[in-house]
Amino acid sequence: MPTLIYESKNFLNGIRIENDGDSLVFTRKNISGETKSSVKLSQVRKISVEKSMLSYSLIIDREEGSPISLGGFECKAVEEISRNLGSLVEIKAEGGKKRGTPDEVRKGAAAILESLSGDFDPRHIITYIITQAVRLDSSDIHITPKKEAALIQFRIDGLLQEIARLDNENYSRLTAAVKNRAKLPSYKKSVPQDGSFHFDDEGLNLDIRCATIPTLHGEKLVLRILSTAKTPLFLDDLGFSPEILSAYKKAISEPQGCIVLTGPAGSGKTTTIFASLIHIYNNFSGTINIATIEDPVEYILDEFQQTQVQPVTGLTFAAGLKSLLRLDPDIILVGEIRDPETAQIAVRTALTGHLIFTTLHARDTLGVFPRLIEMDMKPGLVSSSVTASLYQRLIRKLCEKCKKEAEPPAELIREAATAGLKPETYYTAVGCPECSGSGYSGRTGVFELLIPDDTVRDMIMTGVSRQKINEYCRSKGMKFLRDDAIRRICEGVTDYSEIGRVCPTGNF
Repeated sequence: MPTLIYESKNFLNGIRIENDGDSLVFTRKNISGETKSSVKLSQVRKISVEKSMLSYSLIIDREEGSPISLGGFECKAVEEISRNLGSLVEIKAEGGKKRGTPDEVRKGAAAILESLSGDFDPRHIITYIITQAVRLDSSDIHITPKKEAALIQFRIDGLLQEIARLDNENYSRLTAAVKNRAKLPSYKKSVPQDGSFHFDDEGLNLDIRCATIPTLHGEKLVLRILSTAKTPLFLDDLGFSPEILSAYKKAISEPQGCIVLTGPAGSGKTTTIFASLIHIYNNFSGTINIATIEDPVEYILDEFQQTQVQPVTGLTFAAGLKSLLRLDPDIILVGEIRDPETAQIAVRTALTGHLIFTTLHARDTLGVFPRLIEMDMKPGLVSSSVTASLYQRLIRKLCEKCKKEAEPPAELIREAATAGLKPETYYTAVGCPECSGSGYSGRTGVFELLIPDDTVRDMIMTGVSRQKINEYCRSKGMKFLRDDAIRRICEGVTDYSEIGRVCPTGNF
């Protein structure tokens, strides 16, 4: 009798893996029919995991013949397969390029700056700064003039870290070179400016957004790094709790409605939306039309129809959304609701049989509703169209190399008990060369999901206070953002001081 290794529940794109004693048997079922293949266990040398834009693949390396590639898996499926195949063959994830450390970059920057001559080419410094920012997974580069010198800082894991200092003369030349590359007039120094340029040096493929503003000591520059080759994550990779992930997947599987994501800039909203779209696209095996209107386009996927906002030509979010509705979309992503016109169109579109994803700046999941109502929308229209609201933030993860066990703070024990949790083992940040002394390495998401029921909709329509709505939601078992962050502490992912930095202490 064959032993089941893995079976997906997707009725449109089913994958079944079995062990019949001496072979692994792969059965794939989709809208075209059913196909079956097998490989002898004695012939398997290694099974590795590769990540593509839309899914994970198992690459089976054999003693004889070319490798077999089996794609269409999510992260959770790969973990399940790995557990079940552990006694048969080791699954190894192919490692990516090792991330550098800020200390290494600082040493390199110091060496470059010490060797500068009077006629140096600032383009070399620009190239070094950008390539090293990418190496450190930085989201932004800040060049800030001070009285004595200019600071070059990278935003790493959400916090600014100083990388180098430039004397004022070299800073002026660097600023002019960056502005010229972004096609901004370098002689204009008293007004804010915005521009962009493409960076394809050192094998990179990046779009750099450049913003300047005059300060007391000169122009400050901020460079936002947008990788056009960036690979999106999947829902299982983002840090959702099993309960929230299950509820969220159910919400985005509905054929219509408006899914609103909220959170501060840089909190991962776009990543979550694209993970959601990929999940839906894979569930339907590419048989649906997904259209987006974005500013900027951060992830480029050939499987989606993507449009970049161009305000200069009149292509705004509102105008683009109107046009998309005439192109037979099943699912629409509106990058951000910025004005009442876009809000009106998006919400009404959600009521006409489309599934809409969008973002909105609000303080939490419940805050989405008054923000939309403030945009001249009727409470009844808002409450009936928004089918889910997701609030998220990013917290830093403890460095696995140096985190240490400690006594949990009394406040944590009290909060955990309120959330129905208990920190069995508590870890805190220490600091080591691997994390440049910060005690943290990488980030993950914490989430708050509100799926309004009829009672919540009635409360919104009748203007009931947010405190009463919060109390009702908690009585129904809803977990707030702080609760989810406490969960991550109990799992040993982060510590109490980090969630104090990121998460509000309560819902009010």
